[in-house]
Amino acid sequence: MGRITNQYFGDGEAPSAADLNAVYDSVAGDDVEDVNLDTEWAQREHFNSTNSITSLYTFDYDGTVDWNTTSITMATIENVLGTPSKVTPNYSTHGDTIVRVHATGLVAETSLNTNDGNGSSGQTNYNTYAFQLKMSLNSSASTVNIANCTYSFTPKAAITSTSTSTQLNMNYRCFSVSGLYYLAAGNVIDAIELQACVGLANNSIDIQHNHIQVIVVEN
Repeated sequence: MGRITNQYFGDGEAPSAADLNAVYDSVAGDDVEDVNLDTEWAQREHFNSTNSITSLYTFDYDGTVDWNTTSITMATIENVLGTPSKVTPNYSTHGDTIVRVHATGLVAETSLNTNDGNGSSGQTNYNTYAFQLKMSLNSSASTVNIANCTYSFTPKAAITSTSTSTQLNMNYRCFSVSGLYYLAAGNVIDAIELQACVGLANNSIDIQHNHIQVIVVEN
């Protein structure tokens, strides 16, 4: 931000033309922005809905159809084609910045096309599906996995694997994921999107309600 030069003169001092013009030269020579980068300038009364210190971005489920995946690769939830579960802040960081993200949703239906594993680490993926919040930076030059979580299809308390497919189906389970990420000045937050996958190919989840909240706080 541009700093406006202040001049103070005591009794008997005769300011020069340069002294008198300093404040105008400061305005003419600098870009005046809507952010204040000076530290320790703000009190609680400065934080309000119209101040650029805190910015809030949200996405809300469009309420029409379920989104399904049977893939082990993370993909962005998209209940309606062309409307992914995604916020696009296009926010440029001016100083030390904290990005806080949170997402919630409802799994409408889950389906296992094989057994749920024998309980060993080698078969954990038989019984899991996962979510992540991915942030794209600087015209997608880089991406960051801000937060992730993994859920089990079954509340496994014993070995329940069988030699044939079990075709287990369950409905309506909630999920949530949140995280924090630090960014230095000079970054642009392009997008943050909610993604999901299953641990084992052809297992299936249907996502219904899902929501994203992103808060950007600068020093």
